[in-house]
Amino acid sequence: MEIIEIRPRFHFNSDLSREQIIEEIKVKLGGQNSITAKLGHQQVTLQVMDPDEKFWAPVLTLYLDSEDHKTRITGLYGPKPEVWMLFMFIYLALGLITMFVLIIGLSQYSLGITSYILWLIPFLLGGVLVLYFSNAAGKRLARPKMADLQVFYNNLNV
Repeated sequence: MEIIEIRPRFHFNSDLSREQIIEEIKVKLGGQNSITAKLGHQQVTLQVMDPDEKFWAPVLTLYLDSEDHKTRITGLYGPKPEVWMLFMFIYLALGLITMFVLIIGLSQYSLGITSYILWLIPFLLGGVLVLYFSNAAGKRLARPKMADLQVFYNNLNV
């Protein structure tokens, strides 16, 4: 994983069909009870079961795309979709507020009016940095469970 990458991903081509891959996952899930899966037609979501589950618990989503008698598997690690949407909403909100503060502050500055509102910019950018580093800390805390999910995926015969 790269240090900047927020949601690590990987790609793999398999000679098995989408249905065979889903059946293989069902068979592997039957032999253990530490990982759960939500199975869809083109998507499989794997998550480690934990009695004291934290909000940063990782999820591995496998996208299965059939092409020319092969299946392209795209794996995407990340937090639960609810947590991911919360992070993206906060990023968007901070970005929009920063843009409006810049527009108002620079307009006031160009008109010769005192533009104290520009002092908010460092705090807003600090908020973005705090959000980014909290994301990195959550990823670091979730690394053992991500490794469990990767071991489960590697043990599949796909």
